[in-house]
Amino acid sequence: MTEDIKDPNESGKDNKKGGLFGRGKANTTEKATKKPKKKSSTGNGEQSFIQRAKQWLIDSYNGIFKIVIEPQLPRYRVLGWMVLSFLFGMIWAYVVFPVSFYNGAPHQMSKSAQKIWVEMAAGSYYGAGRIYDADAVRGVLAYVDDPEALINEIIAERSSQEATAGPTNIVPALQALQQLDNLPEGRNSPSSRGLFTSLFQFVISVILFIAISWIVAIAWGLLIGGYVERFWERIRPKSEEDLKRIEDDKKRKEEMERRRQAQAEMERRAAAEAATMGPPLMSKPSIYTKGRAFDDSHAIEDADDMFLGECGATVAKTIGDGNDMTAVEVWLFDKDDFVKTLNKIFASPHAYNDPVLRASLEDMVDDPANDIVMIQPDASLEIETNNLRLKATIFDIKPGSNSALPANSHYDELTIQLQAWEKKGDGVKTASPAKAPAAAGLPDLSSYEIGPPPELPKKPAAPPPGARPLDEYEIGPPPDLPPAKKPLSSSGARPLEEYEIGPPPDLPAGMKPLTPPPMGKPPAEKEDDDPFGGTADFTPIGG
Repeated sequence: MTEDIKDPNESGKDNKKGGLFGRGKANTTEKATKKPKKKSSTGNGEQSFIQRAKQWLIDSYNGIFKIVIEPQLPRYRVLGWMVLSFLFGMIWAYVVFPVSFYNGAPHQMSKSAQKIWVEMAAGSYYGAGRIYDADAVRGVLAYVDDPEALINEIIAERSSQEATAGPTNIVPALQALQQLDNLPEGRNSPSSRGLFTSLFQFVISVILFIAISWIVAIAWGLLIGGYVERFWERIRPKSEEDLKRIEDDKKRKEEMERRRQAQAEMERRAAAEAATMGPPLMSKPSIYTKGRAFDDSHAIEDADDMFLGECGATVAKTIGDGNDMTAVEVWLFDKDDFVKTLNKIFASPHAYNDPVLRASLEDMVDDPANDIVMIQPDASLEIETNNLRLKATIFDIKPGSNSALPANSHYDELTIQLQAWEKKGDGVKTASPAKAPAAAGLPDLSSYEIGPPPELPKKPAAPPPGARPLDEYEIGPPPDLPPAKKPLSSSGARPLEEYEIGPPPDLPAGMKPLTPPPMGKPPAEKEDDDPFGGTADFTPIGG
Protein backbone atom coordinates (compact mmCIF):
# COMPACT_ATOMS: atom_id res chain seq x y z
CA MET A 1 0.00 0.00 0.00
CA THR A 2 1.44 3.33 -1.04
CA GLU A 3 0.98 6.50 0.95
CA ASP A 4 1.38 10.14 0.02
CA ILE A 5 3.72 11.65 2.56
CA LYS A 6 3.69 15.42 2.75
CA ASP A 7 6.02 17.53 4.79
CA PRO A 8 4.81 21.11 5.34
CA ASN A 9 8.23 22.12 6.63
CA GLU A 10 10.29 20.24 4.03
CA SER A 11 11.59 23.34 2.30
CA GLY A 12 12.82 24.92 5.51
CA LYS A 13 13.88 22.00 7.67
CA ASP A 14 17.56 22.88 7.28
CA ASN A 15 16.85 26.40 8.46
CA LYS A 16 15.18 25.03 11.57
CA LYS A 17 18.52 23.92 12.87
CA GLY A 18 20.05 27.28 12.10
CA GLY A 19 19.45 30.73 13.50
CA LEU A 20 15.66 30.99 13.69
CA PHE A 21 13.45 32.96 16.02
CA GLY A 22 10.11 31.36 16.79
CA ARG A 23 8.87 29.44 13.74
CA GLY A 24 10.49 29.50 10.34
CA LYS A 25 11.56 33.17 10.15
CA ALA A 26 15.20 34.08 10.25
CA ASN A 27 16.14 36.57 12.92
CA THR A 28 19.67 37.60 13.73
CA THR A 29 18.78 40.14 16.39
CA GLU A 30 17.49 39.63 19.84
CA LYS A 31 13.78 40.16 20.35
CA ALA A 32 12.92 43.39 22.11
CA THR A 33 12.46 42.73 25.77
CA LYS A 34 9.76 44.28 27.88
CA LYS A 35 10.74 46.63 30.62
CA PRO A 36 9.77 45.46 34.08
CA LYS A 37 6.75 47.11 35.60
CA LYS A 38 7.48 50.04 37.87
CA LYS A 39 5.81 49.72 41.20
CA SER A 40 4.12 52.79 42.59
CA SER A 41 5.95 54.44 45.43
CA THR A 42 2.69 55.38 47.16
CA GLY A 43 0.25 52.78 48.38
CA ASN A 44 -3.53 52.94 48.24
CA GLY A 45 -3.63 54.06 51.86
CA GLU A 46 -1.65 57.19 51.00
CA GLN A 47 -3.98 58.26 48.18
CA SER A 48 -6.54 60.90 48.95
CA PHE A 49 -10.28 60.35 48.72
CA ILE A 50 -10.48 62.52 45.58
CA GLN A 51 -7.82 60.43 43.82
CA ARG A 52 -9.58 57.17 44.72
CA ALA A 53 -12.93 58.58 43.60
CA LYS A 54 -11.39 59.78 40.34
CA GLN A 55 -9.81 56.38 39.72
CA TRP A 56 -13.12 54.68 40.51
CA LEU A 57 -14.92 56.87 37.97
CA ILE A 58 -12.28 56.15 35.33
CA ASP A 59 -12.45 52.40 35.94
CA SER A 60 -16.25 52.44 35.91
CA TYR A 61 -16.27 54.42 32.67
CA ASN A 62 -13.82 52.03 31.01
CA GLY A 63 -15.46 48.89 32.37
CA ILE A 64 -19.11 49.78 31.78
CA PHE A 65 -19.27 52.27 28.92
CA LYS A 66 -16.18 51.50 26.81
CA ILE A 67 -16.44 47.71 27.07
CA VAL A 68 -20.18 46.98 27.44
CA ILE A 69 -22.20 49.93 26.12
CA GLU A 70 -20.11 51.61 23.41
CA PRO A 71 -19.86 48.52 21.13
CA GLN A 72 -23.69 48.41 21.03
CA LEU A 73 -24.18 52.06 20.04
CA PRO A 74 -24.59 53.04 16.39
CA ARG A 75 -21.59 54.64 14.76
CA TYR A 76 -21.53 58.42 14.51
CA ARG A 77 -21.89 58.30 10.75
CA VAL A 78 -24.99 56.10 11.01
CA LEU A 79 -26.40 58.30 13.77
CA GLY A 80 -25.82 61.41 11.63
CA TRP A 81 -27.78 59.91 8.74
CA MET A 82 -30.58 59.02 11.16
CA VAL A 83 -30.77 62.60 12.46
CA LEU A 84 -30.77 64.02 8.91
CA SER A 85 -33.61 61.66 8.00
CA PHE A 86 -35.54 62.81 11.07
CA LEU A 87 -35.07 66.50 10.17
CA PHE A 88 -36.10 65.89 6.58
CA GLY A 89 -39.31 64.24 7.80
CA MET A 90 -40.08 67.17 10.09
CA ILE A 91 -39.60 69.74 7.30
CA TRP A 92 -41.62 67.68 4.86
CA ALA A 93 -44.53 67.29 7.30
CA TYR A 94 -44.72 70.87 8.57
CA VAL A 95 -43.40 73.00 5.70
CA VAL A 96 -43.58 71.30 2.31
CA PHE A 97 -46.83 69.37 2.80
CA PRO A 98 -48.36 70.47 6.11
CA VAL A 99 -51.00 68.37 7.76
CA SER A 100 -54.66 69.22 7.04
CA PHE A 101 -57.09 68.68 9.93
CA TYR A 102 -60.76 67.74 9.51
CA ASN A 103 -63.74 67.66 11.90
CA GLY A 104 -61.94 69.64 14.57
CA ALA A 105 -63.74 71.41 17.44
CA PRO A 106 -64.58 75.13 16.93
CA HIS A 107 -62.10 76.30 19.58
CA GLN A 108 -59.30 74.40 17.73
CA MET A 109 -59.96 76.29 14.49
CA SER A 110 -58.26 79.50 13.45
CA LYS A 111 -59.56 82.87 14.59
CA SER A 112 -61.10 83.69 11.22
CA ALA A 113 -62.98 80.38 11.25
CA GLN A 114 -64.25 81.12 14.78
CA LYS A 115 -65.55 84.53 13.57
CA ILE A 116 -67.54 82.79 10.85
CA TRP A 117 -68.93 80.46 13.55
CA VAL A 118 -70.11 83.50 15.59
CA GLU A 119 -71.68 85.18 12.52
CA MET A 120 -73.61 81.98 11.74
CA ALA A 121 -74.87 81.83 15.34
CA ALA A 122 -75.95 85.51 15.14
CA GLY A 123 -77.85 84.91 11.89
CA SER A 124 -79.65 81.91 13.41
CA TYR A 125 -80.75 83.99 16.44
CA TYR A 126 -81.72 87.35 14.81
CA GLY A 127 -84.96 88.09 13.02
CA ALA A 128 -88.47 86.72 12.92
CA GLY A 129 -87.43 83.33 11.56
CA ARG A 130 -84.89 82.64 14.25
CA ILE A 131 -83.68 79.05 14.65
CA TYR A 132 -82.01 79.28 18.06
CA ASP A 133 -83.48 80.75 21.19
CA ALA A 134 -81.35 82.53 23.79
CA ASP A 135 -80.27 79.39 25.62
CA ALA A 136 -79.43 77.54 22.40
CA VAL A 137 -77.35 80.38 21.03
CA ARG A 138 -75.46 80.63 24.32
CA GLY A 139 -74.59 76.90 23.94
CA VAL A 140 -73.37 77.48 20.37
CA LEU A 141 -71.18 80.42 21.42
CA ALA A 142 -69.68 78.34 24.26
CA TYR A 143 -67.70 76.28 21.68
CA VAL A 144 -65.40 79.17 20.67
CA ASP A 145 -62.73 81.04 22.62
CA ASP A 146 -64.02 84.25 24.34
CA PRO A 147 -67.22 84.79 22.28
CA GLU A 148 -67.85 88.32 23.68
CA ALA A 149 -64.48 89.57 22.41
CA LEU A 150 -65.11 87.96 19.04
CA ILE A 151 -68.55 89.68 18.76
CA ASN A 152 -67.04 93.10 19.49
CA GLU A 153 -64.20 92.56 17.02
CA ILE A 154 -66.57 91.44 14.25
CA ILE A 155 -68.92 94.46 14.82
CA ALA A 156 -65.96 96.82 14.47
CA GLU A 157 -64.79 95.15 11.27
CA ARG A 158 -68.29 95.02 9.71
CA SER A 159 -69.05 98.62 10.64
CA SER A 160 -65.98 99.84 8.75
CA GLN A 161 -66.96 97.73 5.77
CA GLU A 162 -70.58 99.06 5.80
CA ALA A 163 -69.27 102.61 5.74
CA THR A 164 -67.96 101.99 2.25
CA ALA A 165 -70.08 99.12 0.91
CA GLY A 166 -73.44 99.87 2.51
CA PRO A 167 -75.43 98.52 5.46
CA THR A 168 -76.03 94.78 6.04
CA ASN A 169 -78.05 92.67 8.50
CA ILE A 170 -75.00 91.11 10.16
CA VAL A 171 -74.25 94.10 12.41
CA PRO A 172 -77.77 94.22 13.95
CA ALA A 173 -77.65 90.43 14.50
CA LEU A 174 -74.32 90.73 16.30
CA GLN A 175 -75.65 93.63 18.37
CA ALA A 176 -78.57 91.37 19.39
CA LEU A 177 -76.02 88.86 20.69
CA GLN A 178 -74.32 91.64 22.66
CA GLN A 179 -77.57 92.30 24.50
CA LEU A 180 -77.82 88.71 25.77
CA ASP A 181 -77.22 88.23 29.45
CA ASN A 182 -74.71 85.77 30.81
CA LEU A 183 -72.67 85.21 27.67
CA PRO A 184 -70.46 82.10 28.07
CA GLU A 185 -66.70 82.42 28.50
CA GLY A 186 -66.09 79.81 25.81
CA ARG A 187 -63.26 77.28 25.49
CA ASN A 188 -59.64 78.32 25.39
CA SER A 189 -57.96 77.89 22.03
CA PRO A 190 -54.41 76.47 21.73
CA SER A 191 -51.98 79.32 22.21
CA SER A 192 -49.65 80.16 19.35
CA ARG A 193 -45.95 79.56 20.16
CA GLY A 194 -43.20 82.07 19.61
CA LEU A 195 -40.06 81.54 17.52
CA PHE A 196 -37.85 80.71 20.51
CA THR A 197 -40.37 78.21 21.88
CA SER A 198 -40.73 76.51 18.51
CA LEU A 199 -36.95 76.34 18.03
CA PHE A 200 -36.45 74.98 21.54
CA GLN A 201 -39.04 72.27 21.02
CA PHE A 202 -37.40 71.41 17.70
CA VAL A 203 -33.96 70.97 19.35
CA ILE A 204 -35.46 68.94 22.19
CA SER A 205 -37.12 66.64 19.68
CA VAL A 206 -33.74 65.96 18.00
CA ILE A 207 -32.07 65.22 21.35
CA LEU A 208 -34.90 62.88 22.33
CA PHE A 209 -34.58 61.13 18.98
CA ILE A 210 -30.85 60.49 19.56
CA ALA A 211 -31.44 59.32 23.14
CA ILE A 212 -34.20 56.93 22.08
CA SER A 213 -31.97 55.59 19.29
CA TRP A 214 -29.20 54.83 21.79
CA ILE A 215 -31.60 53.19 24.25
CA VAL A 216 -33.07 50.98 21.53
CA ALA A 217 -29.58 50.07 20.24
CA ILE A 218 -28.34 49.13 23.73
CA ALA A 219 -31.47 47.11 24.50
CA TRP A 220 -31.24 45.37 21.14
CA GLY A 221 -27.55 44.55 21.44
CA LEU A 222 -27.64 43.34 25.04
CA LEU A 223 -31.12 41.84 25.44
CA ILE A 224 -33.37 41.64 22.41
CA GLY A 225 -31.05 41.02 19.46
CA GLY A 226 -29.76 37.65 20.62
CA TYR A 227 -33.24 36.19 21.08
CA VAL A 228 -34.45 37.56 17.75
CA GLU A 229 -31.43 36.22 15.88
CA ARG A 230 -31.74 32.77 17.43
CA PHE A 231 -35.48 32.70 16.67
CA TRP A 232 -34.83 33.80 13.09
CA GLU A 233 -32.07 31.19 12.69
CA ARG A 234 -34.52 28.47 13.68
CA ILE A 235 -37.37 29.41 11.36
CA ARG A 236 -35.61 30.58 8.21
CA PRO A 237 -34.42 28.08 5.57
CA LYS A 238 -30.68 27.39 5.66
CA SER A 239 -28.29 27.01 2.75
CA GLU A 240 -25.20 24.84 2.64
CA GLU A 241 -23.03 27.79 3.63
CA ASP A 242 -25.26 28.47 6.64
CA LEU A 243 -25.10 24.83 7.73
CA LYS A 244 -21.32 24.86 7.39
CA ARG A 245 -21.09 28.10 9.36
CA ILE A 246 -23.31 26.70 12.11
CA GLU A 247 -21.19 23.57 12.27
CA ASP A 248 -18.00 25.64 12.45
CA ASP A 249 -19.47 27.77 15.24
CA LYS A 250 -20.44 24.63 17.12
CA LYS A 251 -16.94 23.19 16.75
CA ARG A 252 -15.43 26.49 17.82
CA LYS A 253 -17.55 26.57 20.97
CA GLU A 254 -16.70 22.95 21.75
CA GLU A 255 -13.02 23.68 21.24
CA MET A 256 -13.19 26.71 23.56
CA GLU A 257 -14.94 24.64 26.23
CA ARG A 258 -12.45 21.81 25.81
CA ARG A 259 -9.56 24.27 26.01
CA ARG A 260 -11.03 25.75 29.20
CA GLN A 261 -11.39 22.32 30.80
CA ALA A 262 -7.91 21.32 29.67
CA GLN A 263 -6.48 24.53 31.11
CA ALA A 264 -8.14 23.84 34.47
CA GLU A 265 -6.85 20.25 34.56
CA MET A 266 -3.37 21.36 33.53
CA GLU A 267 -3.30 23.95 36.30
CA ARG A 268 -4.21 21.21 38.76
CA ARG A 269 -1.37 19.03 37.50
CA ALA A 270 1.03 21.97 37.47
CA ALA A 271 0.23 22.65 41.12
CA ALA A 272 1.12 19.05 41.95
CA GLU A 273 4.42 19.29 40.03
CA ALA A 274 5.31 22.64 41.61
CA ALA A 275 6.47 20.83 44.75
CA THR A 276 9.42 19.32 42.86
CA MET A 277 10.16 21.68 39.95
CA GLY A 278 8.63 24.90 41.23
CA PRO A 279 5.76 26.84 39.66
CA PRO A 280 6.15 27.19 35.88
CA LEU A 281 6.48 30.57 34.24
CA MET A 282 4.10 29.46 31.50
CA SER A 283 1.52 26.66 31.34
CA LYS A 284 -0.67 26.57 28.22
CA PRO A 285 -2.66 23.93 26.31
CA SER A 286 -1.87 23.42 22.65
CA ILE A 287 -4.89 21.83 20.93
CA TYR A 288 -4.85 20.37 17.42
CA THR A 289 -8.20 19.89 15.66
CA LYS A 290 -8.44 18.32 12.22
CA GLY A 291 -9.32 20.83 9.54
CA ARG A 292 -8.07 23.88 11.44
CA ALA A 293 -4.71 25.62 11.22
CA PHE A 294 -2.33 24.48 13.95
CA ASP A 295 0.72 26.61 14.72
CA ASP A 296 0.67 27.63 18.39
CA SER A 297 3.17 30.08 19.83
CA HIS A 298 3.43 31.25 23.46
CA ALA A 299 5.76 33.84 24.98
CA ILE A 300 7.76 32.93 28.09
CA GLU A 301 7.98 35.83 30.55
CA ASP A 302 9.00 36.15 34.17
CA ALA A 303 7.05 37.77 37.00
CA ASP A 304 8.21 41.25 35.87
CA ASP A 305 6.96 40.65 32.29
CA MET A 306 10.55 40.34 31.09
CA PHE A 307 10.69 38.38 27.83
CA LEU A 308 12.80 35.23 28.20
CA GLY A 309 11.89 33.21 25.13
CA GLU A 310 9.14 31.55 23.17
CA CYS A 311 7.77 28.06 22.67
CA GLY A 312 5.07 26.39 20.64
CA ALA A 313 3.86 23.41 18.65
CA THR A 314 3.05 22.86 14.99
CA VAL A 315 2.35 20.08 12.51
CA ALA A 316 5.59 18.32 11.60
CA LYS A 317 4.29 15.69 9.16
CA THR A 318 1.00 14.88 7.42
CA ILE A 319 -0.15 11.68 5.78
CA GLY A 320 -2.69 10.84 3.10
CA ASP A 321 -4.63 13.03 0.69
CA GLY A 322 -6.51 14.75 3.48
CA ASN A 323 -3.36 16.08 5.16
CA ASP A 324 -4.04 14.14 8.35
CA MET A 325 -1.57 14.95 11.10
CA THR A 326 0.82 12.13 11.97
CA ALA A 327 3.59 14.00 13.84
CA VAL A 328 3.80 17.19 15.92
CA GLU A 329 6.89 19.32 16.42
CA VAL A 330 7.50 21.07 19.74
CA TRP A 331 10.08 23.89 19.72
CA LEU A 332 11.78 26.22 22.19
CA PHE A 333 13.50 29.56 21.57
CA ASP A 334 15.79 31.18 24.17
CA LYS A 335 16.42 34.91 23.71
CA ASP A 336 19.92 34.54 25.13
CA ASP A 337 20.72 31.84 22.55
CA PHE A 338 19.06 33.12 19.38
CA VAL A 339 21.48 31.25 17.11
CA LYS A 340 19.38 28.11 17.17
CA THR A 341 15.80 27.03 17.89
CA LEU A 342 15.65 23.64 19.59
CA ASN A 343 12.95 21.19 18.62
CA LYS A 344 11.68 17.66 19.30
CA ILE A 345 8.88 15.61 17.76
CA PHE A 346 5.85 13.65 18.94
CA ALA A 347 5.21 10.92 16.34
CA SER A 348 2.28 8.53 15.94
CA PRO A 349 3.05 4.81 16.47
CA HIS A 350 2.83 4.27 12.71
CA ALA A 351 5.22 7.14 11.91
CA TYR A 352 7.50 6.07 14.75
CA ASN A 353 7.92 2.53 13.34
CA ASP A 354 7.54 3.15 9.60
CA PRO A 355 11.04 3.35 8.03
CA VAL A 356 10.12 6.00 5.44
CA LEU A 357 8.30 8.30 7.83
CA ARG A 358 10.90 7.73 10.53
CA ALA A 359 13.72 8.71 8.17
CA SER A 360 11.97 11.94 7.19
CA LEU A 361 11.42 12.81 10.87
CA GLU A 362 15.03 12.06 11.79
CA ASP A 363 16.17 14.71 9.30
CA MET A 364 14.29 17.32 11.32
CA VAL A 365 16.00 16.76 14.70
CA ASP A 366 19.55 16.71 16.05
CA ASP A 367 19.41 13.46 18.05
CA PRO A 368 16.97 11.02 16.40
CA ALA A 369 17.37 8.45 19.18
CA ASN A 370 16.11 10.82 21.90
CA ASP A 371 14.33 13.65 20.07
CA ILE A 372 11.46 11.55 18.64
CA VAL A 373 8.83 10.37 21.16
CA MET A 374 5.85 8.13 20.41
CA ILE A 375 2.41 9.66 20.98
CA GLN A 376 0.63 7.93 23.83
CA PRO A 377 -1.22 9.09 26.96
CA ASP A 378 1.00 11.02 29.41
CA ALA A 379 4.02 10.75 27.09
CA SER A 380 6.36 13.71 27.60
CA LEU A 381 9.54 15.25 26.26
CA GLU A 382 11.81 17.98 27.56
CA ILE A 383 13.83 20.64 25.77
CA GLU A 384 16.48 22.57 27.66
CA THR A 385 18.66 25.56 26.95
CA ASN A 386 21.12 27.33 29.21
CA ASN A 387 18.31 29.32 30.84
CA LEU A 388 14.99 27.62 30.05
CA ARG A 389 13.39 24.21 30.43
CA LEU A 390 10.31 23.20 28.41
CA LYS A 391 8.20 20.15 29.18
CA ALA A 392 5.56 18.95 26.70
CA THR A 393 3.07 16.28 27.81
CA ILE A 394 0.37 14.46 25.83
CA PHE A 395 -2.82 15.43 27.66
CA ASP A 396 -5.64 14.08 25.47
CA ILE A 397 -5.84 11.97 22.29
CA LYS A 398 -8.65 11.38 19.79
CA PRO A 399 -7.56 8.88 17.08
CA GLY A 400 -8.32 9.64 13.46
CA SER A 401 -11.40 8.30 11.67
CA ASN A 402 -10.00 8.01 8.14
CA SER A 403 -10.32 4.31 7.30
CA ALA A 404 -8.14 4.70 4.19
CA LEU A 405 -5.05 5.28 6.36
CA PRO A 406 -3.23 2.76 8.56
CA ALA A 407 -4.27 2.34 12.16
CA ASN A 408 -2.56 4.56 14.76
CA SER A 409 -1.24 6.83 12.03
CA HIS A 410 -3.27 10.04 12.41
CA TYR A 411 -5.42 11.99 14.85
CA ASP A 412 -8.56 14.09 14.73
CA GLU A 413 -7.76 15.88 18.00
CA LEU A 414 -4.63 16.12 20.11
CA THR A 415 -4.02 18.19 23.24
CA ILE A 416 -0.48 18.92 24.45
CA GLN A 417 0.40 20.62 27.72
CA LEU A 418 3.32 23.06 27.45
CA GLN A 419 5.12 24.13 30.63
CA ALA A 420 8.21 26.32 30.84
CA TRP A 421 10.57 27.05 33.73
CA GLU A 422 13.53 29.33 34.19
CA LYS A 423 16.48 27.30 35.38
CA LYS A 424 17.81 29.83 37.86
CA GLY A 425 14.40 30.18 39.41
CA ASP A 426 13.29 26.54 39.59
CA GLY A 427 13.46 26.40 43.37
CA VAL A 428 16.70 24.36 43.55
CA LYS A 429 19.28 26.29 45.55
CA THR A 430 22.88 25.19 46.09
CA ALA A 431 23.69 24.78 49.77
CA SER A 432 26.68 26.60 51.26
CA PRO A 433 29.63 24.23 52.07
CA ALA A 434 29.74 23.11 55.73
CA LYS A 435 32.90 23.15 57.82
CA ALA A 436 34.70 19.80 58.13
CA PRO A 437 34.61 18.48 61.73
CA ALA A 438 37.89 18.20 63.60
CA ALA A 439 39.40 14.72 64.08
CA ALA A 440 38.56 13.04 67.36
CA GLY A 441 41.11 13.69 70.09
CA LEU A 442 42.79 16.64 68.33
CA PRO A 443 42.33 20.26 69.34
CA ASP A 444 40.66 22.77 67.09
CA LEU A 445 43.63 24.61 65.55
CA SER A 446 41.42 27.44 64.34
CA SER A 447 41.39 28.88 67.88
CA TYR A 448 45.20 29.11 68.11
CA GLU A 449 47.09 32.33 67.42
CA ILE A 450 50.33 31.64 65.51
CA GLY A 451 52.93 34.39 65.71
CA PRO A 452 56.17 34.97 63.72
CA PRO A 453 59.06 32.39 64.01
CA PRO A 454 61.80 33.05 66.63
CA GLU A 455 64.97 34.90 65.55
CA LEU A 456 68.11 32.84 64.72
CA PRO A 457 71.26 33.24 66.91
CA LYS A 458 73.79 35.74 65.60
CA LYS A 459 76.81 33.38 66.16
CA PRO A 460 76.92 29.71 65.11
CA ALA A 461 76.60 27.25 67.95
CA ALA A 462 79.81 25.77 69.34
CA PRO A 463 80.65 22.16 68.32
CA PRO A 464 80.11 19.49 70.94
CA PRO A 465 83.08 18.78 73.23
CA GLY A 466 85.76 16.46 71.75
CA ALA A 467 84.86 17.15 68.08
CA ARG A 468 87.22 18.71 65.51
CA PRO A 469 86.23 22.10 64.18
CA LEU A 470 85.02 22.18 60.59
CA ASP A 471 87.71 24.52 59.36
CA GLU A 472 90.40 21.83 60.06
CA TYR A 473 88.94 19.44 57.49
CA GLU A 474 90.43 19.29 53.94
CA ILE A 475 87.76 18.78 51.29
CA GLY A 476 89.04 17.73 47.85
CA PRO A 477 87.36 17.56 44.44
CA PRO A 478 84.66 14.95 43.86
CA PRO A 479 85.61 11.67 42.14
CA ASP A 480 85.11 11.19 38.35
CA LEU A 481 81.80 9.82 37.09
CA PRO A 482 81.72 6.42 35.34
CA PRO A 483 81.51 6.46 31.50
CA ALA A 484 77.99 7.12 30.21
CA LYS A 485 76.16 4.31 28.49
CA LYS A 486 73.82 4.71 25.59
CA PRO A 487 70.26 4.57 26.83
CA LEU A 488 68.06 1.72 25.73
CA SER A 489 64.78 2.27 23.94
CA SER A 490 61.54 2.23 25.87
CA SER A 491 60.98 -1.38 24.80
CA GLY A 492 64.42 -2.50 25.96
CA ALA A 493 65.79 -3.08 22.41
CA ARG A 494 69.26 -2.12 21.23
CA PRO A 495 69.63 1.33 19.68
CA LEU A 496 69.75 1.50 15.88
CA GLU A 497 73.30 2.88 15.90
CA GLU A 498 74.68 -0.48 17.10
CA TYR A 499 73.24 -2.39 14.15
CA GLU A 500 75.38 -3.01 11.01
CA ILE A 501 73.25 -2.53 7.88
CA GLY A 502 74.66 -3.99 4.65
CA PRO A 503 73.75 -3.35 1.02
CA PRO A 504 70.25 -4.30 -0.16
CA PRO A 505 69.79 -7.73 -1.76
CA ASP A 506 69.73 -8.12 -5.54
CA LEU A 507 66.42 -7.65 -7.34
CA PRO A 508 64.77 -10.65 -9.00
CA ALA A 509 65.41 -11.18 -12.68
CA GLY A 510 63.35 -8.97 -14.97
CA MET A 511 62.48 -6.30 -12.34
CA LYS A 512 63.71 -2.77 -12.82
CA PRO A 513 64.66 -0.64 -9.83
CA LEU A 514 62.30 2.20 -8.91
CA THR A 515 63.29 5.67 -10.06
CA PRO A 516 62.07 9.05 -8.76
CA PRO A 517 59.75 11.11 -10.99
CA PRO A 518 61.41 13.50 -13.41
CA MET A 519 62.17 16.93 -12.07
CA GLY A 520 60.37 19.84 -13.66
CA LYS A 521 57.79 22.59 -13.16
CA PRO A 522 54.35 21.54 -11.96
CA PRO A 523 51.52 21.85 -14.49
CA ALA A 524 49.82 25.27 -14.55
CA GLU A 525 46.43 25.45 -12.82
CA LYS A 526 43.40 25.94 -15.02
CA GLU A 527 42.27 29.57 -15.00
CA ASP A 528 39.01 30.11 -13.08
CA ASP A 529 36.37 31.33 -15.50
CA ASP A 530 33.93 32.31 -12.69
CA PRO A 531 34.77 35.84 -11.44
CA PHE A 532 32.15 35.52 -8.66
CA GLY A 533 33.89 32.69 -6.82
CA GLY A 534 31.21 30.05 -7.34
CA THR A 535 28.26 32.22 -6.29
CA ALA A 536 26.69 31.77 -9.72
CA ASP A 537 26.92 27.99 -9.59
CA PHE A 538 23.32 26.77 -9.32
CA THR A 539 24.20 23.08 -9.29
CA PRO A 540 22.30 21.53 -6.33
CA ILE A 541 24.33 20.10 -3.52
CA GLY A 542 24.82 16.36 -4.00
CA GLY A 543 23.52 16.62 -7.57
